[in-house]
Amino acid sequence: VGGVGGEPRPRVLLPRNVHRSAVHALVMAGAEPVWVVPEYDEASGLTLGLSASKVAQAIKANEGSLAAVMLVSPTYHGVISDVAAI
Repeated sequence: VGGVGGEPRPRVLLPRNVHRSAVHALVMAGAEPVWVVPEYDEASGLTLGLSASKVAQAIKANEGSLAAVMLVSPTYHGVISDVAAI
């Protein structure tokens, strides 16, 4: 499935625990998500923010094909990613 007018769909890198409104926006825009799974804290049962290394790895794996990177910080549980490092 292509984007508007048969053009390639824009690809957006985002955390897997993003709010569903962001997923709906991707669908409405015809964009393709590139999921990054955040770390999981066994003790608290919470997903954590994205690490700079994980984002860098995902960007490198999708080099040249991403239209945007979307970060959620703080998360809905108050976990903060190091946005400056990312």
